[in-house]
Amino acid sequence: MTLIYSDGTISVTNGDAVVLGTGTAWAVSGIAGGLLSCNGLSVPIASVTDDSTLVLAYPWPGDSGAGQIYAIQRENSVAANIVDVYDKLSQVLRQLALAGIHPSAVGTIAERNALTLGVSDKDFIFLYLEIGFDLAFYRWTGTAWQGPFAVKGADGPAGQSAPGASGYRFRYSTATTAADPGSGKLRFNNATLSAATALYLSETTNQSQGIAAYVAAWFGSGSTIKGTLRLIKELDPSVFAIFNITGSLTDNGTWDTVTVAHLASAGALVDNDLVRIEFVRTGDVGNTGPAAAPTFTYSTTTADADPGSGVFRFDNATLASVTKAFVDNLNAGGSDSSAWLDSFDDATSVVKGMLILQCTTTVGVGGAFYVTGTVVNGTGYRKLSLTPIATWGVWANGQTFSWIFTRTGDKGDPTGYRQTFSTTTTDADPGNGTIRANNATFASVTQLFADNLDAGGASITAFLDGLDDSTTTTNRGTLRLSNVADPTIYQEYIVTGAVVDGTGYRKIPVSPVASAGALTNGMPLVLTFARTGNAGAGTGDVVGPAASTAGRIATFGDGTGKLIGDSGILASALAPKDAPTFTTSVTITGTLTVSGTATFNGNMTFGSRVATNGYDVTQHLALYSTTYGFSVSSSTLNHVSQANHNWWAGTVSTMTLDATGHLSIATPTASGHAATKGYVDGLTGIGTTTARGTLEIATAAEFQAASASLALSPDQVWSAAAVSPLTEAATIAVNMAAGFDFGGAANGVLALTADRALGAPSNVKSGQKGVLWFGASGATRNLTLNAAWALCTGVEAGPYAILTTGILGVAYAVRGTTVYVTGILRVG
Repeated sequence: MTLIYSDGTISVTNGDAVVLGTGTAWAVSGIAGGLLSCNGLSVPIASVTDDSTLVLAYPWPGDSGAGQIYAIQRENSVAANIVDVYDKLSQVLRQLALAGIHPSAVGTIAERNALTLGVSDKDFIFLYLEIGFDLAFYRWTGTAWQGPFAVKGADGPAGQSAPGASGYRFRYSTATTAADPGSGKLRFNNATLSAATALYLSETTNQSQGIAAYVAAWFGSGSTIKGTLRLIKELDPSVFAIFNITGSLTDNGTWDTVTVAHLASAGALVDNDLVRIEFVRTGDVGNTGPAAAPTFTYSTTTADADPGSGVFRFDNATLASVTKAFVDNLNAGGSDSSAWLDSFDDATSVVKGMLILQCTTTVGVGGAFYVTGTVVNGTGYRKLSLTPIATWGVWANGQTFSWIFTRTGDKGDPTGYRQTFSTTTTDADPGNGTIRANNATFASVTQLFADNLDAGGASITAFLDGLDDSTTTTNRGTLRLSNVADPTIYQEYIVTGAVVDGTGYRKIPVSPVASAGALTNGMPLVLTFARTGNAGAGTGDVVGPAASTAGRIATFGDGTGKLIGDSGILASALAPKDAPTFTTSVTITGTLTVSGTATFNGNMTFGSRVATNGYDVTQHLALYSTTYGFSVSSSTLNHVSQANHNWWAGTVSTMTLDATGHLSIATPTASGHAATKGYVDGLTGIGTTTARGTLEIATAAEFQAASASLALSPDQVWSAAAVSPLTEAATIAVNMAAGFDFGGAANGVLALTADRALGAPSNVKSGQKGVLWFGASGATRNLTLNAAWALCTGVEAGPYAILTTGILGVAYAVRGTTVYVTGILRVG
């Protein structure tokens, strides 16, 4: 085969991929995929349009020119193998002809099998010719084919592979069993390549090359995906399949099993297709990056104990109520996280940091907590103090959570001036930034000696000199010396006098107030001072009497505001009296209203009249006899001028004083009394008249029964309106004559011990209204109402459930003879 084609000349244009030929025969020369060279430049040929036109793989990069000499190297072309086959075929045919063998037909095995031959066709010769396979011929015996008979000349020089055809050659088998595919063959565990998961590969190629070591090297990468395997059909790269190689190699002796994962494929392979395989190895695993957050497995148990390796739990199944977390020292990966957990309390702030727990096994589940307090070492696990911030999603036993902790910054320094404490007690400059007391015993300290400089070397003389600025001489303010690291260790003093300047330091007179812990030598302190307000205006102190009586009202003795005296009046004497007694004359210029009993032991003046030694009804009535048309005869008050006042028709006895001194009013007759008039109609000029006597009181039962004309006292009115007790029974009876509100003896609520029914009420009275109160004892109880209890529109229908923690009220009102339920009341 001639590997170089250079017939004719060409025209090339810079930037154009189309090349035109003159005197060329490119369409039949097998140059597609070859390499075009002209003027020192070479460009691959992508395709051939016709004998005089071809297209380069990319635009011509050189100068434009016409009539150029060129050369096409065909040994790199896809057609090179075809050309070689036909060159060899010509040689074979010549050799067969010389041997007296003349093929009757040429083609593939499929084409041979499609022939229809009989006994008369004996000695029919078929030459097997297929690209990529050795030449052979078959002889027809009249009933069957004989062969193949190899037709092979001497080996020629090795040609170059076509583009995209590198790798080792194998025959593809459509079989899918996990078995030896045969030397030089490969197969998959599924005829549909996109569904294949295993490759069965001979350790010998189609060209008898041993590749066992090559295949074993595929698994040298430390990555999960070992590399990528590409399978390409020989002479037709449009048919291919690409797989990832995973897992490990299974060496079955002369053949291997390889785990694959399909990535992409195109076209279809048929049985015995010649294919090439190429493998690209995955790089080794890189250096380990920063460690991810540790993970722990959640347990729904709540015991304060080691939850187990890689497990954590809370002290409460309700996440919002969690106060503790119990977490194993080992995380879910088996690494020791105890040092990391111990660091959770390193911050000096009360809130040590924020802990975020994010579920890695269920999307949308997690929580955030503040870490507070000290981390406690429980053998094999740690106890964390937590305050829930928020949780989300549904937490379940066995979920894995990533733990992310963000530490809070340390607590800032307290405000105030810094000095260091010295335990010496000498009255001298204690040294730069130092303070000391004049006594080692706190309760005995009377002076503090503070250097004029603070611990940082800055002057604090203005601060120290200001300690005595208050004009309240005995208490200038409160000076506190606190431990910088732990403010619960302190000493507190009152500054009691003027600060004295001792060269380089100040002497502060003090009186101890309180202390906690011990101030040790060299302890860093912070000094804070709360100044007392100045003394009030005026001179001198407020002075009271030498002696006084408790409970009396104090009065100022003069206009200075400094002298207090004893008024001699008890404050309790000014309180209202239930039954006051007046021993002197009392003048009332307004209206005197007496709600109780008023006793007059002296005289009473009514206008120009005086009632002597109390109040006499007969004497009082006589006051009105002449002025208002009445006369008093014996113990009878008579109306004198009936016509003028139209009180009675005829002379009738009206009001009579009986033997006991009670005032009685005669019962008027229907004929003698105007129905629309009051008993004292027309006496508008009399004013208000008060009668003394005995008032008979009705009982509560008489009042409730509306059968008495007697009066009620306030206590009896209240008693009549109080809750009337009911008796618990399967059907609870209600006697409306017994009261208005009904319930139990205890707290006015009848506690039901079982489900009950409220019976039809008896003795109902129109206009009556009230509430029946029920509770539940031991468990929730149900109350059912008799049909006689008519529900108003919108009122909740029964039965009514009563909780042990609640109270049920049945509000009612009577109209005519019907009892209406106006509402259901629930309390608690």
